[in-house]
Amino acid sequence: MHLNRVGLQKTTLIDYPGLVASTVFTAGCNLRCPYCHNPELVNQGIPESFISMKDFFGFLEKRKNVLDGVCITGGEPLIYDNLPEIIKQIQGFGLKVKLDTNGTFPEKLKTLSPDYIAMDLKTAPHKYHLVTGISPGGKSTTPLAEKIITSLEYLKTSGIDFEIRTTWVPGIVELEDIPEMARLLEGVEKYFITPFRGGVTLDPEWSNHESPVSETMEKIKNIFKDYSIPVRIRA
Repeated sequence: MHLNRVGLQKTTLIDYPGLVASTVFTAGCNLRCPYCHNPELVNQGIPESFISMKDFFGFLEKRKNVLDGVCITGGEPLIYDNLPEIIKQIQGFGLKVKLDTNGTFPEKLKTLSPDYIAMDLKTAPHKYHLVTGISPGGKSTTPLAEKIITSLEYLKTSGIDFEIRTTWVPGIVELEDIPEMARLLEGVEKYFITPFRGGVTLDPEWSNHESPVSETMEKIKNIFKDYSIPVRIRA
């Protein structure tokens, strides 16, 4: 499947750490996180507001002297087979590329050469059935957990600047999951946790789901620090 159309946020000061960037959004995702805040990108086809790749590259040609980089996010960008070429085209404008990914496509990840990668660790691997839409008694999610671990281990040795991030969603990830997650995060220099916030969600029942309070987030942070994981809270 080829990426032919993208959503475009022309300017962002927060999506690419330290850079003035544009953000492009890809439609489609292989996961079904019930708390996802971009349901229109998950299972509703290509939004009418998306522009062609020709128009996107035309935009970059005009803005390349005022931008530092481009963030590619989703959905899940790695479902598209022509992502390596698109990254190289963007870099051809003299811009850096940040890629957001859920980490479930390790073999595709190894073919890419972005300047920065932000990968999700959504919960302890054995609980990934909670973000796939597949019940524990259904199709096994063990291969998916293995892919997450493979992607994480690849990033540690890739030479690419990266961060790992977790949205702390009560019911998806809990305090008792920290030891398993901390073992996987050993050697990671940048790990961010973000408290879940309600609003528009893929599963409407999660729109008013409980958000962790600041005291809970500090407790989570301190437990990770007890495992020597350099965690930071991202609001």
